[in-house]
Amino acid sequence: MESLIKTIHKHAPTSEILGAASFQLARYLELLVHMGHNDFQKAATLEAETEKRLNQYSGKLNKSYEIAIDINLALSLWIIEDPLKSLKWITKITKVKNSDARPDLQSFAYMFYAMLLANAQNEAELSRLETLILKDRLPIALLPFDQMAIKFIIKWTVMEKEKKNVHLHKLLAEANKPEYAGQVGVDIINVWGRNKLEHISLIVLAVSA
Repeated sequence: MESLIKTIHKHAPTSEILGAASFQLARYLELLVHMGHNDFQKAATLEAETEKRLNQYSGKLNKSYEIAIDINLALSLWIIEDPLKSLKWITKITKVKNSDARPDLQSFAYMFYAMLLANAQNEAELSRLETLILKDRLPIALLPFDQMAIKFIIKWTVMEKEKKNVHLHKLLAEANKPEYAGQVGVDIINVWGRNKLEHISLIVLAVSA
């Protein structure tokens, strides 16, 4: 995989369209390699250049690749415990309008967005998100797992402190039901929940997920 990435980077594109395509493919693969090796710190170091290049190629990007890159950066930044930068990248996906690119990842983005808002105790934005869901005003249809998790997360945020752990155990039990096997967000919910319950670092939990 690394040799393929180097080959893509090595060949200078002959147009902006080809430049956008080669950058997206290479960056998508780079992030997958680093995350697959549990090197989330190295993945996160690509953030500044990625933001610069995505801005450079704005309007020429494949939306599916762009969403995948945004999510992988958001996840890597969250795992190394940089929640503000993670929130910036995931918020970008929630602003996507009228696109059928990777509906699974767009749905997951809203669940991850709710999780980050809960960490920040941003009850106002969570309330706004809940209203959008109830009134069916999101630009995409949430997958059943993500909708279930968001409801649990919002309720967890506003409940009394002594009830939070019991609620998290219920969320983890629900998330690990057979019907949700293979869903994008299951591992992330498990990492988030165990981090809250067991006080184990995110990176340790992510590596063992």
